[in-house]
Amino acid sequence: MHTIDGDNINTENIKSFKKMPTIKQLSVFLERRTGSLRGVMETLTEAKINITTMNIDGTPEFNIVRLLVSDPEEGYSLLKKCGFNVCITTTTHVCDSVEMPQSCLLNAKMLNGQLHVSGLTPGRVWSVFNMYGDVVFQSVAESENETITLKEKDLFVVQTDNRTARVSY
Repeated sequence: MHTIDGDNINTENIKSFKKMPTIKQLSVFLERRTGSLRGVMETLTEAKINITTMNIDGTPEFNIVRLLVSDPEEGYSLLKKCGFNVCITTTTHVCDSVEMPQSCLLNAKMLNGQLHVSGLTPGRVWSVFNMYGDVVFQSVAESENETITLKEKDLFVVQTDNRTARVSY
């Protein structure tokens, strides 16, 4: 037994935990202004670096965009060359899309000016962002499948529950 901050800790139990696998992610610090996210997306798209997951957190002035991409080192190098404030960090890797059940996948497709999204969790918030990072739609999912009409043409990012899908229109 060891004592940490007055609590007895059984170190044998700690040793028995499996080490969680980690995955590299890009963390990009952006000023919150029109077009800042577009530059990141265009840079990665032009280099054919796929984004599998995106999370945006921030304040009224700044955002931190966390990206799981197909080639984090190349993405880092390209974004750094383009003047972005970017770093590579690690995060716990729970499973990849090959292991992920179909019910966990978020899918988005455009058909006749309508965005069809499947894989939503009823009762959870889902959002659609344009390439500028502006929210163009946000709602609480009523079902696993939702359809909305989009007026503008752009590359859109659909996000819910730390799952992301991209679709262009």
